[in-house]
Amino acid sequence: MILGDGPPPYDEVQGVLHLVAQCFRQGGYRVHTMGFHPEDGRKAVPCFPEISRAGGGRSFTLEKAEDMERLGLTIFLCLFSPEAQPAVESLGPTLRAMFTS
Repeated sequence: MILGDGPPPYDEVQGVLHLVAQCFRQGGYRVHTMGFHPEDGRKAVPCFPEISRAGGGRSFTLEKAEDMERLGLTIFLCLFSPEAQPAVESLGPTLRAMFTS
């Protein structure tokens, strides 16, 4: 998982895309990205969606302070297929209760 509030340096983007695609194809590793507070009102940190797509993963963006409450669940969801996400996400309250009591 790549976390950040800004993209990699422009001259490194192609290398990063190649590396994550190779890791996914050859090793089955999935690369997910999580951007925090994108600049200029953007919906995502530049290059993060492309990086996660090349790596067979998903891209998430946490835009507001309230989104931080979902950080753990968002990372946890990366362990499951996109199809399983709704079912796993519905367990969120139960999981939180298990780990906070």
